[in-house]
Amino acid sequence: MYSFQRKTEGVSRKTRDILIIVACVLLIVNVIQFFNYQTTMTRSVALRNTLVSRVRQDIVAARSVAPQMSRSGGSNTYRWLAQTRQYLYGITQLNELTTALFGDRQMLVPQEEVNMGITAVDNCITLMQEGQAIDTPLSTLWKQLDILNEKAELLN
Repeated sequence: MYSFQRKTEGVSRKTRDILIIVACVLLIVNVIQFFNYQTTMTRSVALRNTLVSRVRQDIVAARSVAPQMSRSGGSNTYRWLAQTRQYLYGITQLNELTTALFGDRQMLVPQEEVNMGITAVDNCITLMQEGQAIDTPLSTLWKQLDILNEKAELLN
């Protein structure tokens, strides 16, 4: 008669135990990564919401200053224009911070609109220094602030 050798099928008990341990370790690592990712995303959302609220505050502050310019004298108008420029510059800085943190497509409000507002402020100051009326650039500034306000309300 022929003797047949006994063949073992499958993996040994030791190999099976090692595979189970490796699978458990990988599962634990994935769970830890998931919670770390969730925590990071929560922080990112909270940071973005904070930046959005700061932009909205700057726009509201600039819009509250703008109507006072047409009612005030020359030196007060310079002061109000400087404050408006400060708020617009703050929005620029928040835009740059947001793009640095979240990427180019995550800008809070369009920088072109902010730049147009800054240009309107500069035009007002130039005309005031020349002794001319600032009605046209001032109305342009108000329109830009309204546009920025609309853009800010669309955030989130």
